[in-house]
Amino acid sequence: MTPSDAAIHSFWTEASERYLAASGPESFYALRARLVAEKIAALRPGAKVLDLGCGGGLLSVALARRGFDVYGADISSEMLAAARDATRGLLDEPNYRFRLVQGAIAPFPWRFEVVIVLGVFPYVRDHESYMRYLAGLVEPGGLLVASFTRRASLFAWKEVVSLLSRHPKPSGWRQTIHNLMTSGLWSGGVADRAHAGQVCNTRSFARLFARNGYRRVDHLDFYHWPRWDEAAANRGFLGQAAARLLGWCHVGFYVEKSVSQAPERSTRVATSWMP
Repeated sequence: MTPSDAAIHSFWTEASERYLAASGPESFYALRARLVAEKIAALRPGAKVLDLGCGGGLLSVALARRGFDVYGADISSEMLAAARDATRGLLDEPNYRFRLVQGAIAPFPWRFEVVIVLGVFPYVRDHESYMRYLAGLVEPGGLLVASFTRRASLFAWKEVVSLLSRHPKPSGWRQTIHNLMTSGLWSGGVADRAHAGQVCNTRSFARLFARNGYRRVDHLDFYHWPRWDEAAANRGFLGQAAARLLGWCHVGFYVEKSVSQAPERSTRVATSWMP
C-alpha cells in the first residue's frame, strides 16, 4: 500500500526536530548546501530560485548570502518556520517567500530560473510525472538541480554495521537496517519502492532526466562525511569515479537539451509526497 499524503506529512512533522538538530553549521547538510550553492552561483548567478523541499532553510540561506532571489516550499510547517527564521535579515518578507505545499499544486504562480529538489526523489511515487511537474516550475532554458541517495554506499553500510554492533539494540533497529539497505535512508523513503521505479545509480538518474528533455551539465557526489566531502567540487578523475560509485548522495545540475524538444509542461503530478 502506498502511504497517504497525510501519513507522509505526519512523518515529516515528527521528523523535523531530529532533522533540524542534525543540520547545524558543521554538519554534512550544511557543507552540502554550501557546495551546491557555490555550483549554482557559477552556473546561474543571482537567479530567481525555488528551493522545493527546503527543510529548515540551509540551502536557502547559502543562496541568499550569494545574492540569489530565493523562494522555498515544504510539506512541514515546522520546517518552514525554521526556514523563515533562518532567512530573516537576508531576504525580505520570508513569511511570503516560504510556503506550505498542499497536494500537487505549484506553490507559486510563476516559474523560476532555477528549481532545486534536494532529498525529494526518494519520496516521489511517480518519477516521470514528477519530472513533468518540475518542468512546469522552471523557465525555458532554466536549471534543475536534483539529488538521489544510493543504497549501496559506504555511509549506508557503515550505519548498518554500527547498528548490528550495538548492544543493546535501539528500538526499531531491524526496520532501520532494512530501510538503509533498500534506499540508503533511515526512513526508507515513503514511496512504494516496488512500483515507484526509484533510481539507484547515477546512470539511471541521468536517463530519467534525458527522457524528459534535460542534459546534465555538472554534478557533485557526497559520502556524507564532511572530511571527505570538502573536496567534492575539486576531485580528480579517480576521486570522482570512486565518489560516484560509493558516495551516499548524488546531486545533478540539468538544463534542457533544447527548448523546442522539451516535453509538455504540467503543474500537476501524482506523487506519494509533494515537497
